[in-house]
Amino acid sequence: MAWPAAAGLRAAARLRAARSAVVLLVAVLAGCGFQPLYGTTADGSVAADLERVRIALISDRLGQELHNALRDRMNRGGQPARPLYRLEIGVSESTRRLAIRKDETTARANLLVSAIFRLVDAETGAPLMTGKARATSSYNVLDSDFGTLSAERDAQTRAVRVLADEITVRVSGFFLDRRSAGG
Repeated sequence: MAWPAAAGLRAAARLRAARSAVVLLVAVLAGCGFQPLYGTTADGSVAADLERVRIALISDRLGQELHNALRDRMNRGGQPARPLYRLEIGVSESTRRLAIRKDETTARANLLVSAIFRLVDAETGAPLMTGKARATSSYNVLDSDFGTLSAERDAQTRAVRVLADEITVRVSGFFLDRRSAGG
């Protein structure tokens, strides 16, 4: 009956080894200057900087969805009353047909959504950073027009989420770099 006890000892040894590896990894990351992106430092946090960004209106329905997704990520308390920064974005989309059936109709398509953005100083209008972001989302082209439209709308929603995440991370990185440089 010693067998279950040996299995328990091996499991405990694996757990200790895993904990040791985590401690070692944290020590290595701390030594190389790693900082959590949304962590708080002595001079504030990136999250607080994001709260000070007003997201400019973006034209058309896709732009409105991107605006709302960015606002959800950056301005959890709503648009700032006195913003220090303004995020201006232009959005475009295109569709690329991928799979063709024997009757020469499309069976699958990629939706390509691109955004060009720039962060500007809200007071002076001086550009602080610019960037581009892209997202690709696939969908099936069905025999039913309604089904295809629903699939395309779902692809747009997925692409908007990816764009909003990428833009938020890039703007956050800008703020983190700025804080690290002392600006």
